[in-house]
Amino acid sequence: MSRKNSAVYIKMRYFFCFFLIFFLSGCQFYNFEDEIEIFLPKINNTRLEKRDYIWFLEHCDSNGLIRVEEISKDAESIHVQVEKGILRAYTIRIVIKQESGSLFTTKPAGFIYSSTSIRDQVCVFDWSLGFQSSLLLNISRHMSPEWVNIPRLFEVIETKIIGGNPWGLDHDFIISKILSGNFNVYDIRELRERIISLHLPEGIWDNENLLGDDVFSLSASSETEIRVFTGYNRFIHSSGLILEIDVQTDGAYEYIVY
Repeated sequence: MSRKNSAVYIKMRYFFCFFLIFFLSGCQFYNFEDEIEIFLPKINNTRLEKRDYIWFLEHCDSNGLIRVEEISKDAESIHVQVEKGILRAYTIRIVIKQESGSLFTTKPAGFIYSSTSIRDQVCVFDWSLGFQSSLLLNISRHMSPEWVNIPRLFEVIETKIIGGNPWGLDHDFIISKILSGNFNVYDIRELRERIISLHLPEGIWDNENLLGDDVFSLSASSETEIRVFTGYNRFIHSSGLILEIDVQTDGAYEYIVY
């Protein structure tokens, strides 16, 4: 090897070593994760707020596994580690434990972390984002949400919401169409709404959906009208009784009070 070529070779070795050291040092100083604080949602229902409950937090880890954590009623916020720039959904719901052992769970509030999230922004679980966060969380069980045009999906959902209640849309149908690969915007459809009449113990029955209508029964001897959607509808009485109504697509329904 000539003296000139030898000098070039040595310079290249030094340059490669310098680059390797710089890259490895950079990996140590650059953090690929953020720790964010998410404040729990406000419960705009004094009856539910006074009950003995806990929070159930759900999120999807990097392996596509759903993680469920119990959060104390007294907590004001939670801290989570998120991968920078990776779309992640978090849902949190009220869980009321009855003395009988049965559980009453509400529809969730939601928070979505994305590449546009700002490190120092105030993050808050929002009841109005529970539907979208639940969609994203369920999609994440089976595929990367990055494969779905999420901004467009959420934009269309917003145009379909009636009366501020996204749970009037067919949550499960949307998920099934997305996972089948045959989804289009016309698959975002409303659930059929019905009014049924039941004899219920007197008092207020709180809706599992904090964005929906509660039910007020004047007395057990008179019929009470209840606005329900196709599928399961759940309500809880001040006494702790739970009303569950299963409405079929043809309008037939069954209910149980326990």
